[in-house]
Amino acid sequence: MPKEAFDAITGVYSYDRAHFVICQLEINGQICRQEHGKGWIMRRTDGVEGYIGKDCAHEHFKKDHAFTNAVAHARRQVRTGALIERLRCLLDDPLRRDRIVDGFERQRALLREIRRIRDLLPFVVKETLERVAKGGRNAVWLEFEYLEKDEDKDGNVFEVSRWRPETIGVVDSPSSIDLGRVDSIGEAFRAALTAYDYAKPSPEHPYRTLLGWAESLEALDRCESDLDELSNGLESFLRPMNLQLLCWLCRKESDQVDTVQAVLRLTGSPAGGMAARSAWGAWRREISRAYQDRRFRVP
Repeated sequence: MPKEAFDAITGVYSYDRAHFVICQLEINGQICRQEHGKGWIMRRTDGVEGYIGKDCAHEHFKKDHAFTNAVAHARRQVRTGALIERLRCLLDDPLRRDRIVDGFERQRALLREIRRIRDLLPFVVKETLERVAKGGRNAVWLEFEYLEKDEDKDGNVFEVSRWRPETIGVVDSPSSIDLGRVDSIGEAFRAALTAYDYAKPSPEHPYRTLLGWAESLEALDRCESDLDELSNGLESFLRPMNLQLLCWLCRKESDQVDTVQAVLRLTGSPAGGMAARSAWGAWRREISRAYQDRRFRVP
């Protein structure tokens, strides 16, 4: 394979040691004959093809623009061919479309449930939960009153109130009602379904288009896992004891009572105005008793 007879690169190869080949590049009448496993298939101007080792190609053709352009083209063809095969395998999976459709339906049902929950909760609770989901503390703090003896400079003893913060619980899975999170899962399912229905594993499509289809289809496992995680998180969020903590994310009494009413509705309890006010009073007394009947406030 004389260097001056180079016409084109027609292939790329990578063999293990058991299948090494001989480099056939000829320079100044001398054939290389070095055994190797990686290189290029070169075509001569007369149409004959042969092996050229990677090292020889680099040494003798590194300044040859025609050769380097041919190598780049061959590499693109190899990458595209591998991507087409990857896409074909994904499309040949007979269960993949059913999984996409099932996941998409689950996502939409979950989206409806999250919207229902959010519609019931006061704005201040949703705002606080969004802040917590972005990295804020999810511990719920209350300040309890401690009456202590103090003495003035004249020796008179009097009683003073001091308020000390205490953690009464931790809100579980605040991000489970994040609409953006469930929407993004839905977008991924939608992209996967579009790819499955319209993707064509053919070199006539641009590489970026083929890659986008393949990645959308491969995202299915992650989408299913994310959906399971979100469903489990929402189940934890809706536990009655967890929901009760939301009441104490509000400073205003009216917001607290509205939150109690939302919690009663979410747990299937009577949720009229009187019922909500009664439950709010009972929850306050329960917390107060747990701290030696002390008064408390939301900081």
